[in-house]
Amino acid sequence: DDPNTNADSLGDWTCTCPAPSVGVKRSGRATCTLDECVETSPACTSCARGTCADVGQLCYDPNKRDSLSDWWCSCPYPSEGLKTRTGVASCTLDECEEMYDCTSCAKGTCADVGQTCDDANTNYNSLSDWWCLCPAPSVGVATRAGVASCTLDECVETSPACTSCARGTCADEGQTCDDPNMNAGALFDWMCLCPSLAVAREAGVASCSQTRELPVGTRVRRGPDWEYYSQDEHEGRPSEGVVQTGATDFGVWVRVEWASGVINVYRWGVHRFGEMYFDVMVVQPRPTPSPPTPAPKPVPPTPAPPTPSPPTPAPKPVPPTPAPPTPSPPT
Repeated sequence: DDPNTNADSLGDWTCTCPAPSVGVKRSGRATCTLDECVETSPACTSCARGTCADVGQLCYDPNKRDSLSDWWCSCPYPSEGLKTRTGVASCTLDECEEMYDCTSCAKGTCADVGQTCDDANTNYNSLSDWWCLCPAPSVGVATRAGVASCTLDECVETSPACTSCARGTCADEGQTCDDPNMNAGALFDWMCLCPSLAVAREAGVASCSQTRELPVGTRVRRGPDWEYYSQDEHEGRPSEGVVQTGATDFGVWVRVEWASGVINVYRWGVHRFGEMYFDVMVVQPRPTPSPPTPAPKPVPPTPAPPTPSPPTPAPKPVPPTPAPPTPSPPT
């Protein structure tokens, strides 16, 4: 292009790049560039024109001078995936595994409480859709982008995977099983309760011979006739208490101090309307497992007696050698 064709105006011609590329130079060949990620003109049929931006990805054109249709979409950090030339990238983001620079990711939230993280949709645009799942055999309600509420009733669960569960231990002895704390992390706290008696044993069969005495220092918990609401609760759950003032027989009130520090008096076999009432019951200590019996040491086998050798036969007698004849004297 020569903007001034006057004979005195020399050297003022310019080379201008054809659209949609850009570039101009006076009195020389222009250096033309075309950023296919930036250019939005309809004249640029090879340009991205928002293809990447429309899906939240980044556009990159590595060669802006003499190469067309070489742009690609890249995954936004921290997602990752395969880029495709002149097309949208396949980006994924597992919010359970990514640990850095991801505000929507779990980052160990589930693992910290012994739960399993699951991201059902790893599309990088699907955020905060991970769940914490309860570990078997516990069950519970999963919460989106949060810890699940897991429970485990050790009296009900019969799966072999639950090594802490009762699995019929109480029922086999005609006793009732009770799990006072069904939080998934509270294990071996189930109890066998004696029928019609104020006695229980933790994580084992109770000894159901009722004792009339209740010595000072005995561990107790709320009994079958409890009617004192939350007096025995500690940290939101029923706790155990220790007898402060005991009893030598039924029909008295005993003083108990609970784990929370609350102290009150409760009925121990007090008669009312012809029946005996127990506000508290004895908690028998958990049975101590017997030490494993050591395996017997192997007894070395008794060696077989040596086989006797056959007797050596006596040597046969050698006959004597006859003496040579005596020569006759000469005549």
